[in-house]
Amino acid sequence: MNHTKTNLIKKSQKLMGDNPSHTFYAVTIRPEWSFLRRFPWFPLNTRTQITEEIIQNLITKYDAHLIPYPNKPKNQHLKIISHNAIETKTRLGAPDLPHSHSIWGIHETLIQKWNSPSFHNRIREQGSFIYEGQKYPLRKVIHSIWIVPFHSSLIEKKYPEGWLDYSYKWSDDEDTKGVWSFIYSPMTQTSSPALV
Repeated sequence: MNHTKTNLIKKSQKLMGDNPSHTFYAVTIRPEWSFLRRFPWFPLNTRTQITEEIIQNLITKYDAHLIPYPNKPKNQHLKIISHNAIETKTRLGAPDLPHSHSIWGIHETLIQKWNSPSFHNRIREQGSFIYEGQKYPLRKVIHSIWIVPFHSSLIEKKYPEGWLDYSYKWSDDEDTKGVWSFIYSPMTQTSSPALV
């Protein structure tokens, strides 16, 4: 039995249940191959670490565009809450570029802005990503961002359980090959959702 996967699914279900003021979305983010290939895979899965930074950067950008003064204590409850699984395999197990499958919770007061396609396009077209002191246009860093609300039919899975099962498919109690990692937001949370 894969306890890591079971615990992650339970923690993500709890995140959704504990936040009724948020609408949750299935999100997949794929970095651009031409961007990631300039970095070595080794040491220490550099491409996976960069993908984690891209996702954290993107969430910070969304918060900054959705929320006036997102870092003020009175606005912390408005920030995106998320669980993000980063994997380096296809669903069939073949090697793949690091990419994420996630759940993102958006506060109900921000949904109208969030649901505007021009909002998402503006962030991707005008944003940037800084890595090791170099600035890259976000449109050249991110290949695609796929966002679907949970109440829709997606990849013929029942939601949210089907999405979480799919998202955490490469989690492993003994992940010795480093094909999977996990990040969450906001980064001020005190413990990893993977912990029991």
